[in-house]
Amino acid sequence: MNILAKPLLAATLILAFCGSGLSVSHGAPLISPLLESTETISEQRAALRAAYYVSANELDYARAAGRTLPRGQADTFASAISGTSVTMRAAAAAISAATTQAEVDAAAKLVATESVRSSTAKQAATKLVRLQEIRLEHASIVTKALQDKLDGQISSQAYAYLEERATALSTLLSAGVNTQLQTVGKAVTSPPLTVEAPLAALKSGTGSITPAAGWVGFPGGCALPAAQDTFRPQPLSQGPSIITTSKLVQDTKVRMLADPLLAKEHAYLLRSAIAEGAIVRDPATPWIWFPTRVMRLGYGWLAGQDILAREKLAADTRDILLAGPGLTLDVRSATVLTAAATSADWIGGLPVVNDSVLVKWIGPLSCMLSDHDNWVDGPTNLSAIHDSAALLAAVAFLKDRPTQSAALSKAALIAVQPALKMITTDGGSFEGPGYWNYQSTALSSLYSTAANVYGTTPVPLPSLANVSKYAIDAATPSGQAVDFADSSPQRMSPLMPAWDSYARKDSTVAGWVIGEYQKARDVRLLWWWTSPSAPRQPVSSRFSTTGLAVLQAPGKTAALKGGVNGSLHSHLDLGTFSYHSKGVDWIVDPGAGSYSLPGYFSSTQRWTYWKTSTASHSTISDSGKNQPLTATAALAVPSPTGAVVDLRAALPGTTKALRSATLTTAGVNLTDSIQAPQPRDLRWQIVTDAAVTITGSQATLTKSAQTLTITFNGAPATAQLTATPAPETSSTGANLTLLTLSLPKVTTTTLTATFK
Repeated sequence: MNILAKPLLAATLILAFCGSGLSVSHGAPLISPLLESTETISEQRAALRAAYYVSANELDYARAAGRTLPRGQADTFASAISGTSVTMRAAAAAISAATTQAEVDAAAKLVATESVRSSTAKQAATKLVRLQEIRLEHASIVTKALQDKLDGQISSQAYAYLEERATALSTLLSAGVNTQLQTVGKAVTSPPLTVEAPLAALKSGTGSITPAAGWVGFPGGCALPAAQDTFRPQPLSQGPSIITTSKLVQDTKVRMLADPLLAKEHAYLLRSAIAEGAIVRDPATPWIWFPTRVMRLGYGWLAGQDILAREKLAADTRDILLAGPGLTLDVRSATVLTAAATSADWIGGLPVVNDSVLVKWIGPLSCMLSDHDNWVDGPTNLSAIHDSAALLAAVAFLKDRPTQSAALSKAALIAVQPALKMITTDGGSFEGPGYWNYQSTALSSLYSTAANVYGTTPVPLPSLANVSKYAIDAATPSGQAVDFADSSPQRMSPLMPAWDSYARKDSTVAGWVIGEYQKARDVRLLWWWTSPSAPRQPVSSRFSTTGLAVLQAPGKTAALKGGVNGSLHSHLDLGTFSYHSKGVDWIVDPGAGSYSLPGYFSSTQRWTYWKTSTASHSTISDSGKNQPLTATAALAVPSPTGAVVDLRAALPGTTKALRSATLTTAGVNLTDSIQAPQPRDLRWQIVTDAAVTITGSQATLTKSAQTLTITFNGAPATAQLTATPAPETSSTGANLTLLTLSLPKVTTTTLTATFK
């Protein structure tokens, strides 16, 4: 062995085991014996492998610990550590390939670097777990102090002192998390934790706690990056600023009282407020009734100066906010917070609850935003609801806390952008119309409030024009949304289109909105007023991001489903066809399964349930098989009467798989053109809640005293048409029938089903 090689290897191994901060218990038993006896290339490689395995074990520990972190932190940690697997494999390959002293020395350097990297990852994971423990301790201390204040056990002055210091500690916690995450995946020394002493100071009530620069703290929660003052929501006029303004309310009153018919509507709404105030609601389920109650009582107070309505609003809001959201701030409680912030703003504030809101409600939200949790910055309805609640809470409850108000508002406006992009790109949502509706209240509240407190928002909000288009064009003549994914039959909410028509002064959308108000009263539709003209009529449209093509003709709507499989709330339903005519929905989407089913939202078990599987949908499929989870299907609308979806990915192995729908004067033609190099058994299917009668190769559907006939052209002689009961009912409880045409041993077929 080269006389210089042994000192080089020794120095490298000492760096690998000791210089990185690795504990002696890991490294000490291996280093000395190996260095004393290493003379051959083989022995040096064995020593390097031993060091490599220590690093591999540290990475395994780090990965396991990282998975216990909050979702946003866990995702960041996993992403940062992913590159280490690549560099570790390179080090292992270098060890195996080393046959000369120079190659051993080069491998030793790689192992030393990986040892530092893996040790830092392990230490960072350990410290991040500890920071979560401290976060919980911090929240517990503040929550107890808040309750002691509410119970009169400590003075307001004592609580304010603790709150100030807890706010400072939250900045140290968030800064500490940020520091640790920045080191993961890098060959640098793991930085120490600096929050233990401040935590002890908070517990003891003595000693100063200096906040971390650049952060704005939230007692009982987490710190957020400091924001410019332009992000602070400040009402542009006196009076309410969430959803409506004094001027909008006054303009509505003047307009309604000037018209005898509208004056009757105004009187009805005032009576509804009185009736609502007399109802005692279940305090255990505020997400069910509180948002509607706020609208009804709010109109009584704002438009009728009903003192009893105001007092009832104040009492309900106070009780709900003091009780807190429960163990976690989920989507239900975020919905309640949106309504509570609206109520508090409308009655001119509710200072008695501000500390409780800050700790119990805004605290958890600040942590979700700080962690970049998927529930606040993903492209889903969940983010829209949580982020809107955060902005409204900043407006209603942080008026006297400008730095916190600005930081929370900025974080919310930035985090909500993926959700806004998702729903404004083509106006729809891949989650289905139910979840489109679910976020309608949140986003219309966000847009209208932002206009009232900013004028021009510091982070631009995209236009809702496409949302209005989707609401009108993706509905049947009966007004029901074309249903898919985890949704149930329902009308499209007019809230986002109402704000859009007001913001853009679109009279045709306003005409549609007024029509919807007549079906279901909502006072926001009266405040967001644009003089209506004849309602815009639905037209055939493709919603490519949503994955839906809708064909419209007077009295008829046909739709094809494309898009993606496997996303949140999606079903394996590419190619699903629906048809409405004669006032009847002939083809029924099965709706969502029970969310309480084991693994309903898991990446594997979800697709074993009938309602999420391909077997429950009106498409063409490989008999008895689910579509691939990764399948996508592109859509086209080549004419106002025709739409096409490419199903090759949904039918793997086909060279051609086009499904087209074409409206005719009599009905609609559905054509499947399939080519495959090998024979395969296919199944054409629709799902219906109509009564089905089969006569030869023709089926007759009967529903609501109407009939629809389905005939097939191009079916092979071996095809068999059957009607069997579905294994489950629809989301409305209706019995379903599976009308199936089996197509055995298909290589080439052009099958047309004519509905008329």
